[in-house]
Amino acid sequence: MASAGVRITGLKPTLRSLKKFGTSIEDAKGAFDDIARIGITLARARTPVRTGRLVETTRGQADSHRARVIQGGFRAAYASYVNYGTRKRRGTRHMNSIDPQWSAAAIDRLQNLVADSAVKNGLS
Repeated sequence: MASAGVRITGLKPTLRSLKKFGTSIEDAKGAFDDIARIGITLARARTPVRTGRLVETTRGQADSHRARVIQGGFRAAYASYVNYGTRKRRGTRHMNSIDPQWSAAAIDRLQNLVADSAVKNGLS
């Protein structure tokens, strides 16, 4: 399986602070669901297509502190070979190419979460 994720420095302390302000875990999970959906869209757009099976196996996972995009599985066990390559064939690195745009989108969505929390709790 091929996977991609965004790492944001300082996220754990920020989420802890948001919980102190009264932001629910569901709000954070909703933000990470949105981030995962954006990642899925970016990954599908950059995935090389022959039969479409690899694109169909693109899925996201989100919880209250992270979002991931995964490709492959039983129906497309070759996902890692397409992304990372083999000795004889170069990989496409299509999952790695989503990082810059996905990181920017993730930061924007988390900033919106912080702003919404501030408004909700009368801090702005």
